[in-house]
This record gives sequence, C-alpha cells and structure tokens, in this order.
Amino acid sequence: MAQTGETVWIRCRLSRGLYTHERSYFIKAPGGGEYEGTVQIHFCRDSQHKPLADKHPNVEETGEVLGVVVRTENNAQLLVAIPGDQNIVVDRDQITETGGGRRVPLRA
Repeated sequence: MAQTGETVWIRCRLSRGLYTHERSYFIKAPGGGEYEGTVQIHFCRDSQHKPLADKHPNVEETGEVLGVVVRTENNAQLLVAIPGDQNIVVDRDQITETGGGRRVPLRA
C-alpha cells in the first residue's frame, strides 16, 4: 500500500510530446474523464516496465508515468504529484507498482 512521499507508477496512455524528450500522458480520472499533461521521457516507461526509447513515436501507447504520493484521499484514492506538472487524484487500481520504499521528502 503506497504511503505519503512514496514513488509510484501510474497506468496511462502516452503519446508524442512537442519535443523528443517529452511525452504527453492521459490518466483515467475517478468518476470519468482523464487528466492530460506533459512530462519528461525519463519519468515514463512502457507497459513492460522498461524505460522508453528516446524516439518520437507517431502512435499512442500504453505505459506508466512516475508520481509521488502526496496523501491518501480515502481507501480507494490517492493524491499524487506528477513531476513538473500537477497534482491529481487517482484510483488505487491505477497504481501499477510502488517505488519499493523510495521516498521523496515533501516538506523542507
């Protein structure tokens, strides 16, 4: 179970970003819809949990984006910070893997 400050991988769809070192992500939002944003390629991986190649794909692919748990919203959801972008609420079933205990300090 993911805890505050722990890194997590979130299931998403990935497509090309404006630059080769970026990807646009689309994460399912609780209650319908989806979150959209752009993140550096090194915060993404493919559906086999491997880093993405530094190529500029013309197709959308299933993958994962890295996040940090800010807090637990309820038993089924987490508030997660996406690197350099936004804080989003995701259902726990969108989390594919926790960071193996790696934690990020959230306060100075």
